[in-house]
Amino acid sequence: MNIEILEASLQQAALKVYRANRHIREAQHHVAQHSKRDFYKIIKEGSAYSADQRFIAVAESIPLDVPLAIGDTFHCLSTALDYIATGLVESVQGDTTRISFPSHNTRDALRQSFKAPRNGASPPNRRIVEALPRFAYLLLARIRPYAGGGMNAWEVRKADNIDKHNIVMPTITITHISDVKMVDNRGGSSFHFGSVTVGDSGEMHLIDVGRGSGEVNVLDYGRATFEVRFPVGLEVFGGEPVFPTLTHCAESIQQVIELVGVSYDTPTFRY
Repeated sequence: MNIEILEASLQQAALKVYRANRHIREAQHHVAQHSKRDFYKIIKEGSAYSADQRFIAVAESIPLDVPLAIGDTFHCLSTALDYIATGLVESVQGDTTRISFPSHNTRDALRQSFKAPRNGASPPNRRIVEALPRFAYLLLARIRPYAGGGMNAWEVRKADNIDKHNIVMPTITITHISDVKMVDNRGGSSFHFGSVTVGDSGEMHLIDVGRGSGEVNVLDYGRATFEVRFPVGLEVFGGEPVFPTLTHCAESIQQVIELVGVSYDTPTFRY
């Protein structure tokens, strides 16, 4: 094995993780800037003259820079995995045609991809097993690049593939709102909400005012806190908080790099 080739590939993979972390910080910056603006509004449905007055709080859509940075994060992390696989193969046999980091939905599917086909062909994952049996063991025993495997390799690959076809648009969910003030312009009644918890819908029902009351208007929209989450229906990470999840993914891929480096007696990389 040419250790210099493998070390160079692991360095490049670590640089991709470094870049992924920059994209995470970029997305966090855009969210922080968004929170300084009026990122939510309180909507009144009905009026004192036509129907009951209903007030709800709704979060505005997240800036497009955020999902773009999220997609770039997954792409960098997925690319880092490919750098590992191609570096390993190149270090022992040179030819990296069609080589990519192995991942499958299940452990059994991953094992099957390592087996020699009956037609005598040598697909990419079989070539990896033949050239790098230690790496094949790491994949099955430690890295486990299948759904729920624990090091997020499969999940990162899946999220990157999803983003290649459709932008992953996270949602802003208001979690608490406080110090909202309203006034009834007929009777002078006032309404003050100290702290209200918002449901999973991101839409908060504040108050219903029945007929007979005056027109109720919002005097102070108060303050709100929120969470940024992946869409509930997403195939991976559905409904999970975006930034803890992205950070965990970056840490996991860095661990994969270090695991391979230690297993093949190369330096451990941290950036």
